[in-house]
Amino acid sequence: MGEQSPGWSDWQVLAHAVSENRVVVSNDKDFGELVFKNHLSHCGIVLLRLEDERIENKITVLNRFLANFLEPITPLHFIVLTEKAMRITLVKSNE
Repeated sequence: MGEQSPGWSDWQVLAHAVSENRVVVSNDKDFGELVFKNHLSHCGIVLLRLEDERIENKITVLNRFLANFLEPITPLHFIVLTEKAMRITLVKSNE
């Protein structure tokens, strides 16, 4: 989405993703602050923390994740992916 709308702030990207019920996939750590510190709504976040930022590596890591993560990504999920590991943090509801 950021590529589709350059210049959007992170909160604008997040709000747009929520309005379309989409998961955000990004390498921008600021989404963690928006979710955990500011408690903004989301439909799931996948944060890429990769040593190799080439697009081919991003696709490989995402494909591996999607092949192994069999449940739907929900607003409870904040997922961090590296080349070697996956960490899932469940986000507490604001309610």
